[in-house]
Amino acid sequence: MNLIQFARGYLGYYALPSHRDKWGGPFNGQEGRCRIFAELINKAGITAIVETGSYKGVSTDYMHRQTDLPIYSVENHARYYGYTHARLGGRRNVHLYFEDCRSFLRHISPELLGTGNTVLFYLDAHWHTDLPLADELQIVFSQMGSALVMIDDFAVPGDIGYGYDDYGPNKQLTVEYIASSVRQFDLQAFFPALTSQEETGSKRGCVVLAKTPSMVLALEQCVSLWGFRDG
Repeated sequence: MNLIQFARGYLGYYALPSHRDKWGGPFNGQEGRCRIFAELINKAGITAIVETGSYKGVSTDYMHRQTDLPIYSVENHARYYGYTHARLGGRRNVHLYFEDCRSFLRHISPELLGTGNTVLFYLDAHWHTDLPLADELQIVFSQMGSALVMIDDFAVPGDIGYGYDDYGPNKQLTVEYIASSVRQFDLQAFFPALTSQEETGSKRGCVVLAKTPSMVLALEQCVSLWGFRDG
């Protein structure tokens, strides 16, 4: 780890309080996304949360305050890791890691599976040229079929008002990008029921994925989501 960058992030949290809630607050300042999160926790009986891409810890902080559940969050940028440590270091039930998200998921998934947890994975580590999302899905669903996965910055079919990440050919966060994972693990995809015009904040899209019948049923009961059927 670059300790200079870590220190800059750590001290930056205290030096510039006005920068603590970049992107407008938790989940990009989106009230609709916050409602989706609340329904996932309540309907699916979530007992632990795993986040890839802590960034500044804004959503991490929110998820912990809303649920008081154990949260395991990973960041591989030393400056943001330092920033998140300043915000959340020492918080009960918040576990912060400095690591590549893929190696992190490879060891944290079996650990949580062994304790019988129902886990929500919030995947938001995809803003560099190295796009880890396909590997993340492979690791999570091959080791923990009962998981729920929410992916940030994802295109919402039929609603171009929701923003999504586009890193060039074959690296756009769309239904096509995750199609092979959906087929391999027989996943069901769900999208925000709230239109982008009704959403607040940065209006970034998302998708929620589930595999097991019980998790799919839980998502079908969420009024904040609609189920996608390809074709």
